[in-house]
Formats: sequence, structure tokens, C-alpha cells
Amino acid sequence: MNELLAVADARFELGQYVKAGDIYYGAYHAAMHNTTHMNNPLAFLIAHKMIQAWVKGGYNNYLNRAHRMAQQNCMMPGHPPYAQKDLKEVEGMMKKKGMTIQRFGMGMGGF
Repeated sequence: MNELLAVADARFELGQYVKAGDIYYGAYHAAMHNTTHMNNPLAFLIAHKMIQAWVKGGYNNYLNRAHRMAQQNCMMPGHPPYAQKDLKEVEGMMKKKGMTIQRFGMGMGGF
């Protein structure tokens, strides 16, 4: 896992945001399935990095992915405060690009 995150961090630093986000996604998937409880704190951090990378990449399809991930994080019990900031940042970029923003889970108290 550490090697994967190091490669993703390096790609991010080189400005290869989409590649970095994809690698973070692999690490996120591994973190979510390598725990005995659902809300692995490491998974939130990896998701944060993934969202940041995809936002910086700026491609609509990746912004949609980042938006779904940010919403999912905000719906998880015990999510860190930066999860809300991630959601606002993604939605800000989507608005800037004239993209449609669809939120799921609003019936459960929203966020």
C-alpha cells in the first residue's frame, strides 16, 4: 500500500493528476477491503487525495467520479471535516464548467 501511495504522490507532484487519481483509487479500494470495520480512517485520506487529483485534472468524467466519491464520504458516519470541503470544491469546479450536479441521499438529512 505504501508503494502505491508513493507512486500516486509522485504522479500528482509531476502534474499527472488523472494517473495519480487512478492509482489513489486502487489504493482506496485496497484500504476499504483490508479492514475489519467499514470506516477505515486511511480510506478517507486516500479518497481525499484521489478527489483532489481528479479535480485538478479537470476532465468532466473524472469530476463526476470525484463528486460521487465526495458524496459517499460525506454520508459515512465519522467522516472527517475535509470531506465536506472536498464536496464543495468538486461542486464549485462542476458549476464553473456548467456541469449538472446531482446529489444522492438528500432524503437522509443531506449534507
